[in-house]
Amino acid sequence: MTTYCKILFLALISIACQQQPEIILNEREVYRLPIPYPTGICYSRKDSVFYLVSSDGIIATMNRKFEIIEKLAFPNNKFNGVFLDEAYIYLLTPKELMILDLTNFKVIKSFNLANLVGSKAVFQTIFFNPFKRTFVIVSNEKKPKVIELEPTRFKIIKRGSIKGIQFIAGGTVLGRYLYLLNGRDQLLYKINLKQDNRLEITLHYSIYYASGLTFAEGIGFVIVSKELRRAFVFNDKIMLK
Repeated sequence: MTTYCKILFLALISIACQQQPEIILNEREVYRLPIPYPTGICYSRKDSVFYLVSSDGIIATMNRKFEIIEKLAFPNNKFNGVFLDEAYIYLLTPKELMILDLTNFKVIKSFNLANLVGSKAVFQTIFFNPFKRTFVIVSNEKKPKVIELEPTRFKIIKRGSIKGIQFIAGGTVLGRYLYLLNGRDQLLYKINLKQDNRLEITLHYSIYYASGLTFAEGIGFVIVSKELRRAFVFNDKIMLK
């Protein structure tokens, strides 16, 4: 083997070792959802209830079998994502962040996202970073915008990005990890929030039109598909390691 071939061979080995392993996720169960065009999902651990939103302005609550409990329409709204805490529901529309009372679904306040970021970016997911105590919204682009907001007046603390992610359609936080859903390329990113948003692993799934992600204790990770109108349940242990 010539010196050039040896160098090339060692370089290829080095590149291969640096690549993340390709891990394919397989769904355990599939459920038909009670509303069409679902775009976001979030799980309430306190009430054992799923909150599902759609692109035609519907909010629905569901039990752990994905059966509808209650449904409410918000005419002339299009929801991209949903997050909730013990008191409020946080909804992303193409132009606004809306905050609703969790007990009666009444709108308490709203914030114009265009005023916040001065951008045409469409934000798809919102979550709370428990380590920085900030809300974070992420846009659906090849190079997503990641905006941190302080949790009371929702003023911008930081603008940034997360290396290695793109086309984000949904996300959820579990422990020290943030899981972000790439709805275009069928990828799920596992990001370490305690290590400066470091991408630890990229997982692969086989669902088309994925639009939302959450986690429910005793069930597993749930990915919803907008066009298929389905909820896919995953319980792969690799996701939790």
